Amino acid sequence: DRPFLVMPYVDGFDGLTIGEKLQQYPPSERHARCCAIGREIAKALQHIHINGKLHRDIKPSNILFDRQEKSILIDFGTIKECDQDALTQTQSGILIGTPHYAAPEQIQGTITDERSDQFSLGATLYFFFVNRKPFNSLDRTKAIVAPSFYDPSIPANIEACIMRLLAIDPMNRFINLEQV
Repeated sequence: DRPFLVMPYVDGFDGLTIGEKLQQYPPSERHARCCAIGREIAKALQHIHINGKLHRDIKPSNILFDRQEKSILIDFGTIKECDQDALTQTQSGILIGTPHYAAPEQIQGTITDERSDQFSLGATLYFFFVNRKPFNSLDRTKAIVAPSFYDPSIPANIEACIMRLLAIDPMNRFINLEQV
């Protein structure tokens, strides 16, 4: 009597493999591809959010790519209802998500909303652009090294978008993913 999701088999690669592969592309092609991935995942997340849910575990390995490199968001095992009137709070001391990609509010076990998924999307895009995780610990108080430090060819507007997604304060992130 529990709902479940059945997805088709995807003959392709996960985001960790694609992250490495993207580094072989010329910069302009890599940037265009990363932006396309960002738009595809943002669209999927927007659909999830419109339907009153939070994914809570956006990360490269939860994105599959078919042979044509179309991105597919997977792993809905941590999905949670998000009532706009009573925002979701995770039980204190329990981290839902993957530490390297989790929003500060997820790590702290405080109230989460759609902007928490935005943060994880930003961390994932950071990885795709430079093949590095933006965080190596749970500490979210240290300044994030801008992706252009690793790849100076990243356009300023793209970097600004990623950095806004990665804002420590959820109020400094986008209102919704339609703005991304």
